[in-house]
Amino acid sequence: MKKITIIGSGFAGLTAVKTLRKQDKQCEITLISPKAELVYMPSLIWVPSGAASKKDIVVP
Repeated sequence: MKKITIIGSGFAGLTAVKTLRKQDKQCEITLISPKAELVYMPSLIWVPSGAASKKDIVVP
């Protein structure tokens, strides 16, 4: 089984995980990040108006 480590959980890191998972469903992927979640910053403007909530803009 392949073991892959990705450093960083920004858009590039999450895209890498998604792409690798499509290519090999059996590989072991470790994602290293200083945070447990990714906040989708462009959508942050909708939270104060109530058009979006925290759960809408956070990727666990």
